[in-house]
Amino acid sequence: AQGSGDGYVPAKEMFFGRGAIQLSWNYNYRGASTALTGSPETFCENPDLVATEEKYAWGAGLFFWMEHTKEGTTSHTECLKNYNFGGTLNNINGGLECPAHGGWHAEAVKLRLNRYCHAAKVLGLPNLLKIDGCAGLDDKFHNCVGDGSCSECIDFF
Repeated sequence: AQGSGDGYVPAKEMFFGRGAIQLSWNYNYRGASTALTGSPETFCENPDLVATEEKYAWGAGLFFWMEHTKEGTTSHTECLKNYNFGGTLNNINGGLECPAHGGWHAEAVKLRLNRYCHAAKVLGLPNLLKIDGCAGLDDKFHNCVGDGSCSECIDFF
């Protein structure tokens, strides 16, 4: 069960991000493993399966996108029903980036915003999804455009 301590694995076991959406933390590996293999132990015993086997890399990403809940919602719901890019970010990496307090994660948010704007431009989207589902993201967006580190976002500002 997520967060219950079931299947606790020491940090030295390296449950770092792998797969299409960078599955991380042992409880997420257990959930994806159960969904994709029928056993919570498969990915805990061999977490590299998520990085080395295509069906598990993409399967884990789809599992997380569709099933991982935070604050009663999924990334899928935030994107397609609530039209909120910030909500997807909160679901995926919110504890580290919503809000991001300096260091690597503050820079990662800028990079993520710029890439999001670039993708929206390439796809010819007339505007961006809402970003208010991630605490502090609106401020980061304005600062990022203002300081030039989100040059891809100027057209959406």
